[in-house]
Amino acid sequence: YLCISTETSNIIVQCYKQVFKSDIRTCADLLCVISVKLNEQQLDTVIELFMDEFSDKDEYIHEKCAFSIAKIALKLNERQLNKVFECLMNAFESGKITICNKCTHALATVSSQLGGKQLDNAFQYFIQRFPSYFYNFGVARFIMKLKEEQLNYFFKNLIHRLLDKKENEYNRGRCAELLGELSMKWNEKQLNDAFNSLKDMLNKNNHGMYKKALETITVKLSGKQFDNAFNFFISRLNCEGKDEYDLLKRIAQRLDEKQTNIALNYFMDRLNDKKEHPNIRINCIQLIKEISNKCNEQQLNKTFNSLINIFNDGNDNTKVRKECAELLGAIAVSLNGKYFDDAFKYLTNGLKDSDSSVQCSCVKALVALSKKWNDRQLDITFQCLIDGFQNINGYYYDTSRDLLEGIAMKLNETQIDSIFKCLINGFKVNNKKNRELYLQSIGYVSMKLSRKHLDDIFKCLNGLKDENECIRALCGKSLEAISTKLNDKQLDRVFNAFIRGLKSTNKEGGESCAKSLGIIAIKANEKQLEKIFNALMSGLKDEDKNILKSCAESLGVISEKLNEKQLENAINTLIDRLKDKDDYVCISCAESLGVISMNLTGKKLEGVFNALPYKQEFNYFDSYEKALEKISTKWNEKQSEKIFNALIFVSKHSINASNYFKDSSLVRLLQSISTKLNDKQLYLLVIHLLERAKKGCARSALPEISKEMWKRAIICKLKENTLMNKENSNNRICKTANDTDIQLLAFVE
Repeated sequence: YLCISTETSNIIVQCYKQVFKSDIRTCADLLCVISVKLNEQQLDTVIELFMDEFSDKDEYIHEKCAFSIAKIALKLNERQLNKVFECLMNAFESGKITICNKCTHALATVSSQLGGKQLDNAFQYFIQRFPSYFYNFGVARFIMKLKEEQLNYFFKNLIHRLLDKKENEYNRGRCAELLGELSMKWNEKQLNDAFNSLKDMLNKNNHGMYKKALETITVKLSGKQFDNAFNFFISRLNCEGKDEYDLLKRIAQRLDEKQTNIALNYFMDRLNDKKEHPNIRINCIQLIKEISNKCNEQQLNKTFNSLINIFNDGNDNTKVRKECAELLGAIAVSLNGKYFDDAFKYLTNGLKDSDSSVQCSCVKALVALSKKWNDRQLDITFQCLIDGFQNINGYYYDTSRDLLEGIAMKLNETQIDSIFKCLINGFKVNNKKNRELYLQSIGYVSMKLSRKHLDDIFKCLNGLKDENECIRALCGKSLEAISTKLNDKQLDRVFNAFIRGLKSTNKEGGESCAKSLGIIAIKANEKQLEKIFNALMSGLKDEDKNILKSCAESLGVISEKLNEKQLENAINTLIDRLKDKDDYVCISCAESLGVISMNLTGKKLEGVFNALPYKQEFNYFDSYEKALEKISTKWNEKQSEKIFNALIFVSKHSINASNYFKDSSLVRLLQSISTKLNDKQLYLLVIHLLERAKKGCARSALPEISKEMWKRAIICKLKENTLMNKENSNNRICKTANDTDIQLLAFVE
């Protein structure tokens, strides 16, 4: 395409005219692609070619020509459009063709370009002779061009067919969709009529189509009409059905200022009514949250006061109070002064609530508010934490643990030191279950702990029967942070704790241990890495599928650190497990191989490719592609070159293979890294893809390469040729090579 000029395109048009019928798909597609470069006379030739074959009795040829006419219509001038329109109408009227969706689409596209009388003629033809056209997707673009009188007629037609019980159910659904898609064209009365017609259809089979149309039309209503519509929806809200709630949620996301005020009043009325079912009140809370970012200060204040009253009423439903606490946090972030202070006061008191779910919601709300705390509020919260860890003054240690996780980074050095002492003391005097809670809490503040703090906690763990469990509790949720501050001896204890956890009989714990080993392996020395590798390899033979999956994933993560022998061992074991009868096991191993493949050279990568069972090809390539996406923003030139060379090597060796999926997946991987390549690599990729295309392999890859990348590849080669010619202008080998490359570049079109 880049090599085709307006002058040379005449040769292509004439060539394709001669062979049009022998390969209509290729010819038609190419003529559409190059149409932007054709002059008026050449376009006349293309139009004539398409119209001559338009009446062919072969269904495929007819549809391909109709589709191509619609495709090039935007490139035609008025004279050409009129000619095509007349030919199409004559063909329709003559009865020589079987009218299909593609030819009606061609007529609609051409008449839309012309407008005026031709548009009206096409519209009348569809209404009277081919009404099923209006049930096609994409018809809205044609309707948008109609004049007011035609639109009014079409609107009445839609309503009539929508309400006609004898009409096909799918067609009625399409009428509903069109009412929604064209809603910006309807006047106030039509919008109201459309709403009233659609609301009675909610219980029909295609209720999803009707709901989407109702959603679109409702947000276009104003004043009393919108009020009535919203009242209709809110009255349908019940304690069991989710459909009505989902519809209201989607509508709420699209409201303007006036509509938001109406909706808020309806939600608040249902929320404040304690006779309502708790589920309905909870739905109203969640819907208020959806519109809270559109509410003004006065509306937020009013909502805030209602929420406080419900939250403080200990006799009210617990689930409703829980939801109120979370919404209080969301709203209070947007409020200042007294309202923010009141929210903080009520939520900190809520940490002492008798119901654990209310406590949990207060924790979430306080974490949200912590962005705007002043020093006094931080001090108050800190004291709540201390009281909770000591289980005094009505506060609870598990609530303090959860709150600490959310606000740990806000604590100052003095507070960190105090909380650490409190947690160490709690660890020393409590039972096993509570000791794990205190260790988890220490883990949450690990980013702010000094090496002395960590030395102290590891001394406390010395000699304990459950030392390994304690270490896992300490590091479990903060492993990356804490591992950066440990010395070699402490790290060794952590490695051993997770390795033993993987081998324990606790299957759930074993799964998390395998994941943890993948995380901290980056800190391991050669001896420690050997231990981790052996533990993960043993895990690949575990009967528990989740442990096996975690071990396979972690092997993928640490594969970059493995030596040649370990890497080969891991690959062979994973390939061997691809034969397992359990699909879950096979999928896990295929995905792990996908990640590991990023670190393989050409021959090893080819070995993995060839070993893949057909059923696991998708999982392997999907995992490989995701791993490439994840790392491609960070890789250096050396990594880029290694991955590129490996993929090119395998791709060259698979050109003659008959596995289409594997072939196209391989090309897709090459495409996914194409934007990260340097100019020389990009040039080699283009040449390789062209070679594949010449042999009929993965032709679809070429159009995916942008014009800018084509230019880079061509300029790279031209620069290289210039340098080579300067060195030896009489070098025939150089000239031959250049000619070959130019032929390849020309092959693209």
